[in-house]
Amino acid sequence: MRTTVDGIGGERAEARDSEIYVRDLYLNYVIKRGRKKASRSQPALEGVNIDVRKGEFLSLVGSSGCGKSTFLYILAGLIRRSSGDVVIGGKDVVGPALDRGIVMQGYALFPWRTIIRNVEFGLEMKGIPKKRGVSSRKTALRWWDLAAMRGDTPMSCPGA
Repeated sequence: MRTTVDGIGGERAEARDSEIYVRDLYLNYVIKRGRKKASRSQPALEGVNIDVRKGEFLSLVGSSGCGKSTFLYILAGLIRRSSGDVVIGGKDVVGPALDRGIVMQGYALFPWRTIIRNVEFGLEMKGIPKKRGVSSRKTALRWWDLAAMRGDTPMSCPGA
């Protein structure tokens, strides 16, 4: 994805003027070729610049594999960028946070986490210690009738 989208009328925004401010965003995946072969770098995003001001609406449109989801994962803090600035609401994006979220294309859960670890994610984001969140976790598992599957991954649950 190589994109430049500036404010309405072509004005360039400063990070402080934007709700979402992205400048010179790059992401390169390192592809390992085996133990003896050298790794190579595969660019996923190159030089992305976007300013979204309060009240503006942005749509990402592009062909499959062009980097739309990767860009959203970076905004959500789920993937680390290789370089560039990503600022949302005046704060540098350095990881997941409660002020933003993402709805995945397929899963609404993290497929690598168990059911209980998926339930705990929100508590982790709020900084609630595991001991304090026990009743919340148990209530959530009972609510969705998942107590018996708490150690399973989402793919092993019925209907997956």
